[in-house]
Amino acid sequence: LKSVEEKYGPEPLSESFSADWLYQSLKRKNRALKPLLLDQSFIAGLGNIYVDEALWFAKLHPLSSASKTSRTKSNDLHKGIQSILAESIRNNGTTFSTFFYGENASGEFISSLNVFGRDGESCKRCGKVIVKIRVAQRGTHICTNCQRKAKAV
Repeated sequence: LKSVEEKYGPEPLSESFSADWLYQSLKRKNRALKPLLLDQSFIAGLGNIYVDEALWFAKLHPLSSASKTSRTKSNDLHKGIQSILAESIRNNGTTFSTFFYGENASGEFISSLNVFGRDGESCKRCGKVIVKIRVAQRGTHICTNCQRKAKAV
């Protein structure tokens, strides 16, 4: 029987989730980025919204190969994951119309989202239209200008 530590990857706001750990771990995985980042045995606690936001932050396409991620892009992804989660926590999370916590309070991070749920709207970075595609059976929001898939060599 596996322990919790063996079952799940590092928590993204912990010391064990370093930029170097992420880069070295991505290099060993021949998987598309989004499904890998959603895999709780790789990194614990990342959900669909935060993966879309972190990939947009790092200008990475969700179908790009993890093993081909450069050190610079990996560092950007690390920074994106940590800053997006920290901002979400400061804003009490991401609440959609059907969920409230505590005294009917709602999370306010939804107003800070850059791509998730914004299909058809303009990218906040470049002005191109955000599109929704399916990756790993999940709705996935990307800017096709900022998040271009690397060409196969």
